[in-house]
Amino acid sequence: MRIAHLGQVYAMWGKKQQALQTIAELRAISAEQHVTPNMIAMVYAGLPDKAAAIKWLNKAKPEDQPTVSDPAFEALHSDPQFKALEARLKPGADCPAF
Repeated sequence: MRIAHLGQVYAMWGKKQQALQTIAELRAISAEQHVTPNMIAMVYAGLPDKAAAIKWLNKAKPEDQPTVSDPAFEALHSDPQFKALEARLKPGADCPAF
């Protein structure tokens, strides 16, 4: 998660190459351990590359972190596809509130 947040910060600072490098690093890590699609989507959302962010959120599950309610996804709120994803990825009623 720290690497994903670092990628998001790079994206917010306009450091596109570093953000993309972070995405590559997350994908490499995913070969050995679980990396949620939301982490990669978060960096793409910060770039902003809405299409790539939506593509990765389409691979997500409701229990994945960060959740779609994370402020990192705010740039996607106006996208009609995000509304459908948000409904699909909404945590179930049995999920404890944080």
